[in-house]
Amino acid sequence: MPAFVGGLTGVTRIAACGDHNVALVGEPGASGNTVRACGYNASGQLSNGTTTDSTTPVTPLTALTGIDKIAAPVGGDFSMAN
Repeated sequence: MPAFVGGLTGVTRIAACGDHNVALVGEPGASGNTVRACGYNASGQLSNGTTTDSTTPVTPLTALTGIDKIAAPVGGDFSMAN
């Protein structure tokens, strides 16, 4: 069931699947934007260097900037950013 995730402002894109969600914070394609993720993390879906689930958004280890597209396939254990 969808739920409010506190602590995020400036979200311009959301990609959601059954187990985890990804948000683009900032304008698409801007050099200062960031990607945040939360949810199930048993396969490292959140890309934060752990396999610990998180109900609050985490920042992936890889510094992603200039992102304009995000995706989290339904039933997939991965996310994509371009």
